[in-house]
Amino acid sequence: MFFWVGLPGEVDTMALLPRAVACGMAFVPGAACYAGPPARHTLRLSFGTVPPEQIDLGIRRFAQTLSTPLEPTAP
Repeated sequence: MFFWVGLPGEVDTMALLPRAVACGMAFVPGAACYAGPPARHTLRLSFGTVPPEQIDLGIRRFAQTLSTPLEPTAP
């Protein structure tokens, strides 16, 4: 039903989310899925209720989201 994705450690997916929404897609930042200290560079992409053609479009939009570097997060 979803993919668990780990981006490079310096990427904060909470900071990335507004950029993704502006590109027309969304994801769940991984920090929301941890009971303990979160890995802020993780995210969850859902595919269970999305038609294949929308998945393709979403991946292209996610690539667009990632095309501009974010500022590194503090350790």
